[in-house]
Parts: sequence; structure tokens; C-alpha cells
Amino acid sequence: SAPALTLAAPAAVWAQGAANIQAGSTSKGQDDGLQAAITKSNAYTGLMNRTLRAIQSWERYASWVDMKKGPTGKERYISYGLYSLYDVTGEIKKAEEAGARGPKLPEIDATVLGYIKAYQELAPLITRAERYYDRKDYRDDNLAEGQKLHAQMVPAAKAFLDQRAKLDAMMRVYKTALDA
Repeated sequence: SAPALTLAAPAAVWAQGAANIQAGSTSKGQDDGLQAAITKSNAYTGLMNRTLRAIQSWERYASWVDMKKGPTGKERYISYGLYSLYDVTGEIKKAEEAGARGPKLPEIDATVLGYIKAYQELAPLITRAERYYDRKDYRDDNLAEGQKLHAQMVPAAKAFLDQRAKLDAMMRVYKTALDA
């Protein structure tokens, strides 16, 4: 099945990383390799935890707007708006630096970069929409900007959530292997 294939690839990547770590065969080499793997995992996990706010904000928006039509002005809870996002500049920098260091995990490292890119495309849209609804600007423009933002946010959110699901599956396998 497809989920098994999704999980098999990261397991293979981890196995290669583990083989590289153990190739040093000295206790010091193994400790350094394990520490590097844990540092990488922590950087990626920190980014994932801090960017959860984008998912929460998107879910809040989806709770009151018809996702197919976009905002119409007739929504009962339009004042809910969206949640503001956290500054993740530091987490992105740490994740990018971790991806450039060992152990090399090509699939996970590439997925993290795709996740960062998807987040960086969605985050400014959420921020604009959050401010738009918070200031109640929709009253002034008959939701013109709300419709425009909706049309941009839907595909950006889908891309972000798809990248998140892919990365989450890979990180579960990676962390399980680290804990073994």
C-alpha cells in the first residue's frame, strides 16, 4: 500500500545514515554521529513544532469560511479571522544549517527544504489575511481582498499541509530509529 512505501523510503535513508554513523566503529565516532543525528532531529522537530501555528490558523479559517466559495460576508463567525503566526526565522535557519550538516539524509533533508519553501509561501498570505480580518477591512471592500487572499491561500495551504504530512511521516521513522 502507499503508506508502507512512504515509510519504507525514510527507513532506508535512516539505515544508510546509521551505517555511516557506525562506520567510524570507535565509541567516540559513534557518540559523535549519534549526537549529530540528534541535533539534526531536534532542529527539524523545533521547526515543525513552531510552524504548527500555521496549521492552527488555517483550521480556524476553515472553521468559518466555505472553502469552495471563499468568504462571502454572510459568514456567522467572520470575526474569528485567523491566528497570527509566530516568528520562525531562527527555526528555519537552524533547520537549513542542520540539513547542510551530517548525517546526510537526502530524502529528509530535501523534504525539510520543501516544507520551508511551502511555509514561506503560505505564511505571508496568512499574515495578510489575519490583519485584514482583524482590522475588519472586509467591511470597506465588500470582501474583494478576502476573496483574492482565499484564492491564493487554498493552494498554498494544500502544498504546505502535503509537505507537512510527508515530513511528519519521515520524522516519525527517523526518531524511532534514533531511539532504538
